[in-house]
Amino acid sequence: MKIVDVDLHRTFTDLAHFRSGEIFHQPLKNILSAFSMFRTDLGYVQGMSYVAGSLLLHIGDEYATF
Repeated sequence: MKIVDVDLHRTFTDLAHFRSGEIFHQPLKNILSAFSMFRTDLGYVQGMSYVAGSLLLHIGDEYATF
């Protein structure tokens, strides 16, 4: 989970939505953490935050994005 925290602040730096304390920061962290635990064979790979962040922006719901 530490790698998710390290990578999260680098996701879409131009968009305020993903900054700490903003609307999509915690949902994105939850999605990435849950996915890495759900798919232990993959874990977390750098760059997943961009895929999940894009989906979250378009879908808007944490659970549907997961």
